[in-house]
Amino acid sequence: MHRSEKRYRKLILALALVLLVMLPASLIRISLAASQISARTFTERTGRSSVITDRKGGVLSGGETDFDSVVGNLTGNGWSADNTISRRYAGKLKPSGFNALTGEAGLSDRSWKSLETTLLPVQDQVTLKDAFRGKRGCLFSYNYKTGEVYTLLSLPSASFLAAGEENTDDGRLLNRCLDASYISGSTMKVVTTICALEQDPSLAEASYDCGGRFETEGGMDVTCLGDKEGGHGTHDLVGALGVSCNVYFAQLIRTLNVDQAAQTLRQLGFTVNGISGSSLKNVGELDKTVSSTSFIDYKAGSLWSLIGQGSTQVNVIDMAMIAGAAAGGGEAALPCVIAGEAKGKTKTLYSPETASLLSGYWSKATEQYYRDGGKGLTSLIDMAKTGTAEQGDGTVNRLLMGVSREKQTAFMIVVENWQEGDPMPADIANTLMPLLP
Repeated sequence: MHRSEKRYRKLILALALVLLVMLPASLIRISLAASQISARTFTERTGRSSVITDRKGGVLSGGETDFDSVVGNLTGNGWSADNTISRRYAGKLKPSGFNALTGEAGLSDRSWKSLETTLLPVQDQVTLKDAFRGKRGCLFSYNYKTGEVYTLLSLPSASFLAAGEENTDDGRLLNRCLDASYISGSTMKVVTTICALEQDPSLAEASYDCGGRFETEGGMDVTCLGDKEGGHGTHDLVGALGVSCNVYFAQLIRTLNVDQAAQTLRQLGFTVNGISGSSLKNVGELDKTVSSTSFIDYKAGSLWSLIGQGSTQVNVIDMAMIAGAAAGGGEAALPCVIAGEAKGKTKTLYSPETASLLSGYWSKATEQYYRDGGKGLTSLIDMAKTGTAEQGDGTVNRLLMGVSREKQTAFMIVVENWQEGDPMPADIANTLMPLLP
């Protein structure tokens, strides 16, 4: 055989060996390309899209759904909005039967997928949106036994994180239940009650007089308008929760051991004085903010933080879990929004003894003070605490956290920039109750 011919045959053999080595890697790359194909590309090439549904199968979002859908800032649209179901659960929504080389989908319906959530039916979400009457705010509700999330409603449904909310090119959607935190207002008084009960139940048995102001160390005042000139008068814990008395709670806070209270707050999920505790940072694959506060002494700043102003910032999911644990023996299920993922995994927030005492005090306060007038809560809600949070710019947010034992539901509602004539959170809570499973 001629030398050049031998050289040629060796070259052919070498090329064949190279191809054999490269083929598996090439197949892997092709497979990865198919698995990572974006929802946008899939929709553009096939005219089909994966869909996200409510608990009854109603479509909440598909590949073409825009951000103005009632839960658009939760579902996203698959190719923007990082902290959304479309992005975080992209692997469960990716199309099957899609040929990454040709860009063609199979002819059957298997070329798109459906992801079911635990959310209330879409028409109920619209009803709840309408209950806000155009106000910004949010409503989180979930089953504190199973973890099933019923609402992660955030309004408006397309709020952008970019500086200047009109910049829709940014694409990062704000869901207030997940991505925001709020000044707690007097909803924090439930948390402070837990701190007292965990430390020494007898601390909650005292009555205190409210004359409208309480002077703290350093000569600063905690003020309380009360229901009449001169404050609320004398109240026990039930009455103080019912009328939301700042002066009562300022005096209760002064009986707390600072270090023990900070430890309880961290167990409840708060970052305290910059030190994080057993915080919940995710709802399934979705990120959430963490509640925070400071409590370092008995001066006005620290007292106000545990009364509900000061440095306290709460996430509505954290507060709903704290509320739910009052009916759950000190435990609350970890929330999850995807059907099948909510398996009743729980988080211990405080002791069963504290839960029993808290639910007793809190239920009495709700029954005595929250059934009539502007609060006017339905009897389906066993425990509730209102809050009015001053924003520092002359505006206030109205808040409500609560529990329904019959519906096994805990919730937190915020109506932002509340003004006379706007819906009260109690109105929205009353709208929610009959919609729950």
